[in-house]
Amino acid sequence: MDARTHERYVERAMWPIGRGDLKFWISVAVLSGVVLAGVYAWVYQLQRGLWVTGLNQKVSWGFYIINCVFFIGISYGGAMTSAILRLTNAKWRAPLTRLAEALAVAAPLVGAVYPLIDLGRPAAARCTASSPSAGAASAARSARSRGGSASWPSSSFRSRSRSIRSSRGSSP
Repeated sequence: MDARTHERYVERAMWPIGRGDLKFWISVAVLSGVVLAGVYAWVYQLQRGLWVTGLNQKVSWGFYIINCVFFIGISYGGAMTSAILRLTNAKWRAPLTRLAEALAVAAPLVGAVYPLIDLGRPAAARCTASSPSAGAASAARSARSRGGSASWPSSSFRSRSRSIRSSRGSSP
């Protein structure tokens, strides 16, 4: 592609940006407000903890995990719709098939973000990605530092519960 063709493509792609009417700019302002509200809610969650999403002792499924499952289900629906439309070979199916296939690809990508947010701390995502067994390794380190065994949870849990029972004065 020569430079002139590239410039033409860029100009056509960028033309609508900045040349919108009043309805366009109102839409941009409203959607920017929605994004800012989402950022505020995430910062609020980082400060207060995951309890703000409904994740507590009695509820094991919080907001983020439910959304992850929802988007995976939407993806399955898109795949099934695409498969059915392709099998029936209807002439009117082309736009719907493209939409269903795009949904089947995009929905898992959106759903994959929610478990990362559900970790509760942004640094936890980096640690989880770099060493997935970091939780087990840190538990083994903490067991060794308490004088327990590194084969967590069985032996260190037993030794810890024995020490708790002995400190309370109850029999084993």
